[in-house]
Amino acid sequence: MDGGQILYKIEQEDSWVLLNISGNDVNETRLDFSKYIGNNTVKEIHWNKNNDKVLIRTKNGDKNEWGLINLRSLDSSINVTKEFNLEIAKIDFLTDSGDRLIVLESGDLRIISVNDKTVSQVLAKNVEDFAHDEENIMYVGAITPTTKILDRLRDKGEYSADRLMRAIMFYSDNADDVFVMETGLGTPIKIALSNYLGKDYLAIAENNNLKIYRGIYPKGNENLSDMEQVLEGELKITPNELKVWTDGELIMAKNGKNIAMFDAELAKLSEYEVESENIFFPEKYMVGVVADSKLIIRDFDGENRRELTTAEGSGGVISKNDRWLYYSLVVEGKTNIFRENILE
Repeated sequence: MDGGQILYKIEQEDSWVLLNISGNDVNETRLDFSKYIGNNTVKEIHWNKNNDKVLIRTKNGDKNEWGLINLRSLDSSINVTKEFNLEIAKIDFLTDSGDRLIVLESGDLRIISVNDKTVSQVLAKNVEDFAHDEENIMYVGAITPTTKILDRLRDKGEYSADRLMRAIMFYSDNADDVFVMETGLGTPIKIALSNYLGKDYLAIAENNNLKIYRGIYPKGNENLSDMEQVLEGELKITPNELKVWTDGELIMAKNGKNIAMFDAELAKLSEYEVESENIFFPEKYMVGVVADSKLIIRDFDGENRRELTTAEGSGGVISKNDRWLYYSLVVEGKTNIFRENILE
């Protein structure tokens, strides 16, 4: 569900249903993805920003498979896992159009060109995690420090030995990757990149410490210290997710039912607990969950909690004309989509 379209699978069938909900009338299209994802159990779905492609993770036995579905041209879809023979630990759309993907496979960071059906050489090895926007790729992993990195750390009195180290790096396609900071071995760490109102934001959650910086990314002669630190806080949680929402304005740290939400507009952090681990955004400034067969929403900062309707499954979404609330409900063992007029 994305506010303009709803995609869901019909139980016990190969068919999927794509609903266009951008206006008052609902247009339905039936699609068959079995050629690209088989009959595997569906685990998660990610939309590209143009809302014309989805990445679908399925479970085939004990292995994950990823299918890339082109909703406008189904014949252009592929099973990414089988097409490139990759055991993918993490995958994401690198571009809004979805024509390039970034993947982490056995510690190797690569880029897939969907149109050419080619996979790049390894961009970086020993990678644990990555974050990106359309122009920048940042990763966490073990590196052998270059002379430039060693010199910078020696100048600060922070480093003196030539050994493998764990660090946060910016990938560079025409020079050495750019060192951001050293991190402790085994320390839980999550990273995120965002842009809001023309300003770049860099978020780093190390254990339960969250730091957010604003300014020019430390990719050239700049250092992390050259960015403005707009937040440093000890969270109640150690995040296992760090995501960007609402066109870059919100950065969300999450672990289970616990959320910490940073608002770039006000440079404010809000922490709260919701009723379910599976959250969604029914509208860009709302957080929703389904719990106890109820659709529950609250403002992104955790305030103004409301129970809207009986719901199950994947949750709900408010249409882009702000008139209709769509939600899922299981009736006689089958998932159905209902809507309510929220303006009347």
